[in-house]
Amino acid sequence: MKNNLLKGEIREHYFKYLFPSVAGTLAYGLLIFIDTVFIGRGIGSLGIAALNISIPIFSMVACGMFLGIGGATAAALDIGKGKKEGKNKIFTLCIYFGIFLSLFFSIAVTLNLDKIVYLLGARGEVIPMVKDYVAVVSKTIIFYIMPHILTNFIKNDYNPKLPMYYLIIVSLSNIILDYIFIFVFKWGMTGAAAATSISQFLGLLILLTHFRLPQNTLKLKKNFFDFNILIRIGRIGLPSFINEISLGTVIFISNAEFYKYLGNLGVSAYGIIVNVNFLLYLIYSGIAQSSQPIVSSNFGANQLSRVRETLNLGTKIIISSGIIFYFILVIFRVNIIMLFNNENQPLIKLAKNAFPLFFSGVIFLGLNLKFSSFYQSIEFNKISSLINLLRSLILVIFFIKILPIFMGVTGVWIAYSCSELVTFIIALIYYKKVYKKYVLINQ
Repeated sequence: MKNNLLKGEIREHYFKYLFPSVAGTLAYGLLIFIDTVFIGRGIGSLGIAALNISIPIFSMVACGMFLGIGGATAAALDIGKGKKEGKNKIFTLCIYFGIFLSLFFSIAVTLNLDKIVYLLGARGEVIPMVKDYVAVVSKTIIFYIMPHILTNFIKNDYNPKLPMYYLIIVSLSNIILDYIFIFVFKWGMTGAAAATSISQFLGLLILLTHFRLPQNTLKLKKNFFDFNILIRIGRIGLPSFINEISLGTVIFISNAEFYKYLGNLGVSAYGIIVNVNFLLYLIYSGIAQSSQPIVSSNFGANQLSRVRETLNLGTKIIISSGIIFYFILVIFRVNIIMLFNNENQPLIKLAKNAFPLFFSGVIFLGLNLKFSSFYQSIEFNKISSLINLLRSLILVIFFIKILPIFMGVTGVWIAYSCSELVTFIIALIYYKKVYKKYVLINQ
């Protein structure tokens, strides 16, 4: 088998997957970051607020994560166990189901656009901006969902660099088109959405080149539907689905809280911070997901010492990078904020005070994503789903609603860090008392 992950140095395998994975997610994170910068500079603070209100619509992409990670992990585990015949059946099922869901969402959102814009929380002068943005994204959602399916299967098909190239192409093309559509053509939020959607389409074309390569082993099968396989994909992919759905849900709830305390200015400040946080989230996701093929293959082959070595290596990288990220965000926070808007002084001051509070749990964010991805890679789906539910939905909503009673808007800013810390403690207890005790030490 080419690039056998069951043999050789773990560090060599790990870094072979790590650098393309992080480079790709970093490029994608920069896409979102720079997209927001263009909107802030070209449209203004209301444009940032409109974008942040629109973000929950991307929760539809959770289906791509659900199918891509769930399907690719199931296939990798089977390969590690020596069961190679079912890989393409899983792949075909994910592709066709992804196409069906893409068409369903496009039709449903397009037919109910006004209602959805209202449900997203758009009020007053931001309504037309949100409507313009969502209208474009809803019609092109297939360009967002399908790449999430393909990248995971392609990465597991011993081509980890192509997903990186996909994300780099998407990022570069989006930057160029953003400038043209927003600053040259003056298309506003419609231009911003069109730039992102066209870039996603170009990236999808890049991914499809994998199927022209001689080493490609992914094929579409005729008799592909198997309800049991679909359920298995669902169980494995559920944590990723929860992550994506929770992101949109929490942003929606947070927007309402910030609007209550600070109006559109608060939503704009939160929009800046949540975009920076999303960049960090994607980098950590790249680190966490880079080990999935190694962990899944070796766990399937019962080579548990290699599984533990992979986890330990990834944890060290998470902790080191988290310390660096926090100091950068605190020391250079004004410079970062002014990239988005350098004229609105109340906005700059508000975001400046919020940065140290919001990002105080950045290390725990990385560790929780690492734990979640690790358990997902070995099909410990319940604990992986629990971690994601706690950190990205249950606890963060709890703290968002409870802390402001005692601390005002400061409580909303620190809610995220509190949820990450509590989740990490729970994940660590589980690892030490259950998983480490009964699995990894019994070799």
